[in-house]
Amino acid sequence: MFLKFGVSIAFFKYAVLFCFLIVIGVIDLLTTDVYFNTTITGIIFGICFAVIEKYYLNIPIKNSLLGGLLGGLFIGVIVFLTKAMGEGDIEICLLSGIYLGFVNTFLMLLLSFIIGGIVGGLLILLKIKERKDYIPFGPFIAVATMIVVLFGDSIINWYISLF
Repeated sequence: MFLKFGVSIAFFKYAVLFCFLIVIGVIDLLTTDVYFNTTITGIIFGICFAVIEKYYLNIPIKNSLLGGLLGGLFIGVIVFLTKAMGEGDIEICLLSGIYLGFVNTFLMLLLSFIIGGIVGGLLILLKIKERKDYIPFGPFIAVATMIVVLFGDSIINWYISLF
């Protein structure tokens, strides 16, 4: 991250985000639980960084709020309509969306489903998991968020260049 951002607000913002994602992702992987105390603390830090970016970099707070809203609502609809995911996944996507902003949250959601689908499919094919077994989605959200932070601009530019 230092190589990408140097010593900057973005470096500290994403370092804090990565710390939360590692903790949340590992806990979800090992226990299938997402603790509200952890996610709410990360969300509060994210809002603080949005305010800092507004005053020092003139980045609209609306971008962070819309990112969080997009992530939380998208997963929330899936959770409440299908019961196929846990409510903690809503919190993780809300957290990630606040840090990523609106456009990058789309990419994070897409990548988390792609990575989750590939890994989940492999676990089932290799008979490690059954189709009805619970596979925590939080680690996939965390990994997708990290990929977007580090490579999101390149991925979006590559995709746009296809057209």
